[in-house]
Amino acid sequence: MIPVLSNKHKNVKSLFMLESMLVPIKEQLIHSTLRDDVTMKCTFQTNGDFNYRELQIHWYLYKNEDSINVHSYLKGADQLTDQHSSFHGRTQLFTDELNRGIISLRISNLMISDGGSYQCVLICRSAQTHNDSFKLTVTAPYEISQSNPIFNGEESLLQCELKGGYPKAEIIWTTKDGQKINKQISTNYSITKEGCFNIISNLSLKLQKNTTICCTLSHPELPQKRISCQETRSPSSNNHQTDEDMSLTPNSQRLRFLALMTVAPTASVIVLLIAFIAVLHHRQKQETKQLKVKSDVLMMNY
Repeated sequence: MIPVLSNKHKNVKSLFMLESMLVPIKEQLIHSTLRDDVTMKCTFQTNGDFNYRELQIHWYLYKNEDSINVHSYLKGADQLTDQHSSFHGRTQLFTDELNRGIISLRISNLMISDGGSYQCVLICRSAQTHNDSFKLTVTAPYEISQSNPIFNGEESLLQCELKGGYPKAEIIWTTKDGQKINKQISTNYSITKEGCFNIISNLSLKLQKNTTICCTLSHPELPQKRISCQETRSPSSNNHQTDEDMSLTPNSQRLRFLALMTVAPTASVIVLLIAFIAVLHHRQKQETKQLKVKSDVLMMNY
């Protein structure tokens, strides 16, 4: 892939055209994880006898046919004027390796947006013009959880949740023996500020007997295939629930729980106030009685 340089780099392009034609190089695949560091290395032929000020090194990221300046090195120093704002403070070029023909670029604290095709371009009058290409894939592991079932009449409602992962994955519901469940499933997706996905999948089943239900995370690019399994009892076997509990929808059950959490502390405060008022009333009654006795005694003496 030959880099498409912006108008700001016309001088680089002119020098580039004066050099020998580039040989296409197969893209190297690199896999890394969100918030990790990654180092990409490209090499060129040299005997170590060159002037650093003659070197022009550019690292580019290609997205949607646009080139993004990741890091540039010109005239013996880093030139970051045209560096894309998303890479500010996160790149480092190891100049001590240049005399060995190695151009290493480190990107720190990887973001999801860093994924894509990178190209290293070297232009030097005393060395062969060279470029290398890299395909960087940035992934983020999901956290998986399965909530306790909620009973709605004859149906058992189950929920499986994946948090903070990338790329967009799929939730598969199965029985313990691996039989796939496809009916009555609803799935919702949301995206975090980091570009990761939160996924919630709801499953509604009519169970005649106790069954172990599993939710599985699946995606070909993710190195994990995590499974969360839970034994789900049929509504008829849950004797600890009343008919009223079973008839409630999930939202009704949540609202009832919140109401209880609100009413409980309020009731406690009322009980304490009543007790406090009763104590005050008792004290006042005792004091009144004592004053009356003293008054009677004084009258008798008089």
